[in-house]
Amino acid sequence: MIATRTFTELTTRDYLQTAFLYPASIEFDGHERTIVEVGPGRGDFLFNLAKLNPEALIVGIEIKRKRVDKLISRVEARRLNNVMIIQDDAKCALPRFLRDNSVDEIHINFPDPWPKQRHSKNRTVSTDFLNECKRALKIGGTIHFITDFYDYAKAVFKNASSIPELETHKVEADVFPTYFALKWKRMGRAFTYYKFRRLA
Repeated sequence: MIATRTFTELTTRDYLQTAFLYPASIEFDGHERTIVEVGPGRGDFLFNLAKLNPEALIVGIEIKRKRVDKLISRVEARRLNNVMIIQDDAKCALPRFLRDNSVDEIHINFPDPWPKQRHSKNRTVSTDFLNECKRALKIGGTIHFITDFYDYAKAVFKNASSIPELETHKVEADVFPTYFALKWKRMGRAFTYYKFRRLA
């Protein structure tokens, strides 16, 4: 299932960084479905996906090594055999590992909003990134995006609207109770949740 495409936002330096996969023996193929979470953090949502979808391969893409180490410990403690962890920038990991028309769902929960305008170019969910997600998705596959930063939600809506093959649905934010989702909810933050479905 490993892809060999490049991604227009990547620099040569980005793409040459070595990715780490756990477990090394797991195969992308041979599962009924493939579900990806970008930035699983502590893993609460990722592990719930694995529990609810035992027939699927659940792939977590996490850039931070310390979080990856903790995720691996938690996967082993739970004896989950349908979870793959990729340590990599998601902008690199999608073109590097995910073939065309191979993924059923992509979940992006509370990505770093980079709230200052001068830093907004660092946001993960750009038009190019959404196009890369669309490429990896099967027809009818979905991208699930949720944020507590409304300006980011507006930008992602605009980005997705520029891609005719993606159908946009605004969803009532029924958020899985991860540690941070509960923390931010207690702080009174409002969440915006979009689902984008690949049409063609």
